[in-house]
Amino acid sequence: MTALTLTIPDSALSALRYSPTEFVHEIKLAAAIHWYQHGVISQERAAERAGLNRRDFIPCVDP
Repeated sequence: MTALTLTIPDSALSALRYSPTEFVHEIKLAAAIHWYQHGVISQERAAERAGLNRRDFIPCVDP
């Protein structure tokens, strides 16, 4: 697995009111939704990338 290091100013996390862990989860979810909606990956793979099962991922895409 490849690791990615991303530098985010503390002020950005404060403004969003996210902990670093919550921010990572949101980034993974946003990427998975984007790739799924653009047909790059399947719904199953998108859920996997977001760290969710398909049942929990579906409402994220179709609110």
